[in-house]
Amino acid sequence: MATTVLVVEDEQKLRELVRSYLERAGFAVLSTGSGADAISMALSAGPDLVILDLGLPDVPGESVAREIRVAGSTPILMLTCRRFCAGAGGPPVTKGWSATAAGCWSSTSPGGRPRCEGRRWT
Repeated sequence: MATTVLVVEDEQKLRELVRSYLERAGFAVLSTGSGADAISMALSAGPDLVILDLGLPDVPGESVAREIRVAGSTPILMLTCRRFCAGAGGPPVTKGWSATAAGCWSSTSPGGRPRCEGRRWT
């Protein structure tokens, strides 16, 4: 039985791109562009991994992650782009964060360069 991944991304082209790569790699893929649908699908289908965009149009991705986390320990990999301005006219900076997904984490170094560490999810 193939490992099932739920891809939650509101941009259809990106969602389909991620889906096609995962399917070629042998994963079973469920996908949606809706946070509400993602919660429902995660609870009913019980995927092995959720790839989640934080900027969804109906339900914030953080809320989706909380709901999925309450129901169980499914790993959640956040695939998102968030930029915050340091102030009026200030340079855009990437907010540092970390997320556990099968032992993987990512953050932004003080110099603003991405720093990624972790291990392969199997």
